[in-house]
Amino acid sequence: MTTQPEQALENNLMIQPEQLGYKKVVIKEEQDLLTNLKSQLEKHNKIQLSSSDFKQILNFINKGNVFERERILRDRVPYTNDKGEHKTLELINQIHWCQNQFQVTQQVSMEGKYKNRYDVTILISGLPLVQIELKRRGLELKEAFKQTSRYELHSYSSGQGLFQFIQIFVISNGVNTKYYANSPLKARSFKQTFYWADTKNKLITQLSEFADIFLEPCHLSKMVTKYVVLNDSQKMLMVLRPYQFYATEAILERVKTTPKFGYILAHDRFRQDADFVQDRPNSDKSSAGLQSGFRGGSKRSGLPDPPRNLTASVKEASTAPTTQTRLSTSLPGTIN
Repeated sequence: MTTQPEQALENNLMIQPEQLGYKKVVIKEEQDLLTNLKSQLEKHNKIQLSSSDFKQILNFINKGNVFERERILRDRVPYTNDKGEHKTLELINQIHWCQNQFQVTQQVSMEGKYKNRYDVTILISGLPLVQIELKRRGLELKEAFKQTSRYELHSYSSGQGLFQFIQIFVISNGVNTKYYANSPLKARSFKQTFYWADTKNKLITQLSEFADIFLEPCHLSKMVTKYVVLNDSQKMLMVLRPYQFYATEAILERVKTTPKFGYILAHDRFRQDADFVQDRPNSDKSSAGLQSGFRGGSKRSGLPDPPRNLTASVKEASTAPTTQTRLSTSLPGTIN
């Protein structure tokens, strides 16, 4: 494997987001980050925030761990303006995910237990939601993975803790590129890092190709808002693998376009309101438990209520007209 200096890899990467529609911003330290966040929230919500307004907002969002901040990210943030009026604002648009503000910056410096500088940071509506850690060609990808864990220990929680809002990490040495969800250090494993792939399951490993596809603003924003899942039972974030993403997208497209009725077969993590029909009796209890865990009893998670009696659903489905469409995700990326 040939070698390439890390700085050259980083500089080359910084060109692509701009071509994809990101705005490049210079953010050297936390104060720059805060100033930019205020202006981006004003732009996103079409409002003007006073210093008092912004201070209240920072106080509200600067609490909890990564999992708890995931909930804050998807909720509205309350504050009282200078006129004494109770207001709320949105941190990220989850419905029209392409309508967020997209920026990219490099070498942000934060100081906690140690002073760290992060390679490339993607900001959505001013918040650092995606962090990219690079290592020069020739180094093992695991070194970049370990680096993000050190940042968590050293500096991510420093200051206003904005880097605790990171949803997805991307690690690359130029030749191999993987992504994974932010989660507590004890729950992190290199085994839970994934390559992206196309609809035919061809791996996309080169950084330049990965950036063109995965970092495209609408796609990345959809991954953050729709396909980062809150696992309430383990209090951690999970992100869909490529085949899960394509399967879910295919199901949604079929639901939108077919005039027929249908049902989902053994698709425990489907994030829409549906009957969860099982193909074997002993999956009834486990599926109900899984879905309850992902939903966590909170409407903010975006998941439906735990399924009603699944055995009854199977009986109903068995008597349904044979003209109904049978949707299955047993084969990655396909619908039967």
